[in-house]
Amino acid sequence: MSSGKYGEGGKYLNLLIRLGIIMVLCILIGFLLGLFLDRQFNLKGIPIFIGVFGGVAGGFVFLFKEVMKLGDDDEN
Repeated sequence: MSSGKYGEGGKYLNLLIRLGIIMVLCILIGFLLGLFLDRQFNLKGIPIFIGVFGGVAGGFVFLFKEVMKLGDDDEN
């Protein structure tokens, strides 16, 4: 049977949109935090680099958790 009003396709589309938004937000927050630290302490871009990669890492952690949760839902 279909899950919800939009069926399985809607479920996966919702997941894709959510993951994309979270990934972009994590990277943006990391960048902005790095930019702030770079301007405060004049560290020649190192905090920006670290912030962006920290955001990417955080986004992938969230992505991994969501995909694992999705796998658990499919088994039940």
